[in-house]
Parts: sequence; C-alpha cells; structure tokens
Amino acid sequence: DGHVTRGWLGVLIQDVTRELAESFGMEQPQGALVAEVVPDSPAEGAGVRAGDIILKYGDYDIVRSSDLPPLVGQSPIGSDQPLKVLREGRRKTLRVAIAALPEDGDATPSTPKVPQQDRLGLVVDELEPRLASRLGIASGVVVRQVAEGAGQSAGILRGDVIVSINNQNVASLAQYVDLVGALPTGEAVPVLVRRQGGPVFLALKVPAAE
Repeated sequence: DGHVTRGWLGVLIQDVTRELAESFGMEQPQGALVAEVVPDSPAEGAGVRAGDIILKYGDYDIVRSSDLPPLVGQSPIGSDQPLKVLREGRRKTLRVAIAALPEDGDATPSTPKVPQQDRLGLVVDELEPRLASRLGIASGVVVRQVAEGAGQSAGILRGDVIVSINNQNVASLAQYVDLVGALPTGEAVPVLVRRQGGPVFLALKVPAAE
C-alpha cells in the first residue's frame, strides 16, 4: 500500500540474567522476560502475562530478548503465531494474532512523604491514584528512600513503583509489608518494578542472618 507496516505483539520485555533465571527456577538464562503486557494488545488477547518468559516465537528459539522484536516486526499482519512461554515453572504454548504496530507514549513517577525503613533497606509509601493512572498500573507501592540492603543490591531505585514480589501483585502497603515479611532468606525471588524507562524485573535476595 505504499508504506511499511510492522507487526505488533504488545509486550515490554527484558533479558533474563543469571540472577533472574535463578529466581524463576531456570537452569540457565534464556528467552525474553515479559515485564508488562499492553492493554488491548494481541499479547493480552492471547493470554500472555507479566512474568512469562517467551522461549519460542513461531519456529524460532528466543535466546535473548533482542531476538523477539525483529521476528514480530516481520510477521504478516493478521497472522496466527505460536508462542512458547515458561510460566511458574511450566511450559505452555499460546497462539497470538499479530496486529499492526500502533503509535504510543510513556509516563514518569513523582515524589513526597516518608514512613519507616523495612528489612530490605527501603522506605515505601502508598501509590497515589494520580501516579497509578499516569503509569497505567492498578496498584503498587512507591519507593521513597533506598538504604544499604537487599533492595539496593537488587537494583531498586528511589522513585520505583514495586508492582509485584515473588509473582504476587502488591495491592496495598499492608500487603507489601506481609510479602516482604514472608520473603525467604538466601533465595532469589523476582520483583517487578515500574520506573521512568518502563517495567523492569529484578532478582531480590534477602541474605541469611549471621
């Protein structure tokens, strides 16, 4: 039609590091880790979830996250593609109908207020509705301060919004406190944060008490 139309899946992805692979129970790092699924996208329609690790697209193995975008972009619009994912330790195949790549924008976090430091070395606060709306998320807690500790070691930054811990959504500040209190020591777990550049999974490990 006189212009190029690229295929669109509708996921934000990142590489699987060794630490993240351990937190997801994988023997070695591979695939594209889904940090977020865009609402009303082909991926959402296919049942893809944040935390899924895409291992195969069509007939192609996904070794790194950078392998996926060109494969999707070159797919015919409307084509039905098999997607092999790892979800909670199990492999499953989904089928996704590729759509045309739309235009989109982004959002940024904000700041104020200060409660108490937790066992991760973090000071967090309730997520304001206006910030949640701007980020396009339903719930989470905002990181106000980061001191030396497990959170800092995992790469959590001031201004991050913690969306899930160990594959469980953070619905409120009270639930965050419960999830952090129940974290096992000496074992890596995945944590999903939302920051200026978008969603990012981090591997969090609470050291055993000496």
